[in-house]
Amino acid sequence: MGTDGYMPRELASMSLVLHGNNLLVFGGTGIPFGESNGNDVHVCNVKYKRWALLSCRGKRPSRIYGQAMALINGSLYVFGGTTGYIYSTDLHKLDLNTMVWTQLKPNNLSCDLPEERYRHEIAHDGQRIYILGGGTSWTAYSLNKIHAYNLETNAWE
Repeated sequence: MGTDGYMPRELASMSLVLHGNNLLVFGGTGIPFGESNGNDVHVCNVKYKRWALLSCRGKRPSRIYGQAMALINGSLYVFGGTTGYIYSTDLHKLDLNTMVWTQLKPNNLSCDLPEERYRHEIAHDGQRIYILGGGTSWTAYSLNKIHAYNLETNAWE
């Protein structure tokens, strides 16, 4: 299926979700890794095979790759990632109705936050976002610890 329009250039380690007929792409890096990272949201309407750049406001995530993303109740949630040198525990939310980014500040002490990471996976059940695996250049996190972010309480469990 060929597409046209304004396509992302940072394609390695990007995040992708399906929202109706639209593929939403965030982040990613070009070659060499870490030298040209993205923090835009690109959308491809699969019905019309056309790419566009979403116009967003607010506190967007840094230019990162290797982050994980989920679509929950009309909002994109982005966790973690790396610039290529710095690894993140940041959690951001993009409200797809208002197109406003917010950096979420969980109600936890810093010692209760998940470890910084990239190339991890996330899933959700509508109330919690679960984070599994990933790592940094110096460690890989085992699967015996699952972090859960509660959307209602704004806290990691």
